[in-house]
Amino acid sequence: MFIQSPFRAICLAALVFCAPGILYAAPALAQTIATAATDTVIPENAIAEKYGKKWRCASGYREAARGACEKIPLPDHAYLNGRTFGTGWNCTRGFTEVEDHCQPIPIPDHAYLNTSGHSWECERGYRPEGGQCKAVSVPANGYLIEARYGRGWECERSFEAVNGACKKITIPENGFLAANSYGRSWDCERGYAAAGKACAVVIVPENAHLTFGGDNWECDRPFEKLDDTCVLETPAR
Repeated sequence: MFIQSPFRAICLAALVFCAPGILYAAPALAQTIATAATDTVIPENAIAEKYGKKWRCASGYREAARGACEKIPLPDHAYLNGRTFGTGWNCTRGFTEVEDHCQPIPIPDHAYLNTSGHSWECERGYRPEGGQCKAVSVPANGYLIEARYGRGWECERSFEAVNGACKKITIPENGFLAANSYGRSWDCERGYAAAGKACAVVIVPENAHLTFGGDNWECDRPFEKLDDTCVLETPAR
C-alpha cells in the first residue's frame, strides 16, 4: 500500500515502517517527521512543544523578530532568571543593575549586605542617614532597641525619656511603677487614686466597697449612690 504524501517521502528517506494508522521512526527522526507533517519550521536554538505554540526558545535565548531565537546578552556577575521579558537576567549577590550592567553595591562603614544580597543594613547601634550609618546616641540609663524608626533607644525601668535623656521617675507615696510603657509612668496602690502627682486615699462611705480597679467605690446591693453616700432608695427631687 502506498502512503500518502507528505509521509511517503519521509518514510522512504528514513527507511521507516509506515502502515495505515501506524507511523514508526527512530527517535532521532521523530521531531523531523512531526515538523514536516505540520509544516512547522523550528528555528535554531529552539525546542519543539507538544501543545499550543509549536516551539519555544531554549534557555539563554529569547524570541526575536521573524521567528528567530537570539542569545540573551549576559553581563558579568549576572545569571539567567528564566523570564522572557525584561532583561532576562538578575545580578548576583552583592551587585546591582546599572545601565544593563552589574556593578558592586557600595557598602558604607558599619553596614553589611542584607539577606536579599541587593541592599545593605546598618550594624547594631547604627542607623541609616544620608547613605551612611550613623551611631545611635544612647543617653545614660538607656539601652539600644531594634527599630528602624524613632530614636532607637529606650530608658531603663524607673526612668523615662525627657528631652533626649532618661530622667528618674518620681513615684509618690502609696504609688508604684506602672507596667505599661505609655501614659503615666506610675499607678496608685489599691485604695488610693491619682490626684495630680500624688496618690489620695479613696474614702469609702457606709454600705459601699472598693471597685475592681481599687481606685473608686460603689454601693452594695440594694443600695444606690447619692452624692457621696449609699442609700436604700433615691428620694424624689
